[in-house]
Amino acid sequence: IQNIRSRNFQNLKHLRLNSLKMKSISFFQQNLIPALIELDLSRNNLSNLNLSQTFSRLEKLLFLNLSQVGLESLDSLLISKFVELEILDLSFNSLISIPKDYFKKNM
Repeated sequence: IQNIRSRNFQNLKHLRLNSLKMKSISFFQQNLIPALIELDLSRNNLSNLNLSQTFSRLEKLLFLNLSQVGLESLDSLLISKFVELEILDLSFNSLISIPKDYFKKNM
């Protein structure tokens, strides 16, 4: 996975990296695929993920699955990055709180 380069997959629309026991997606942060509309990172150990930084270039994303990744908090800038986002799955995480009006920005 560490050898993935965005130029090789620049037209990739769907990417499922679920259940791979990943603890980091630093390789992905550097090689983001702007054309992605679906990204599934569920069932990995990504509790230290900086969401806004990681997904800053994925503006076309419609579906983001972050279920069961160990998240404890949400970056307040995350939702504002996704103007097209229709489905955000955060189920089965350890979220302590969600910032007030977090989802109101895109409604």
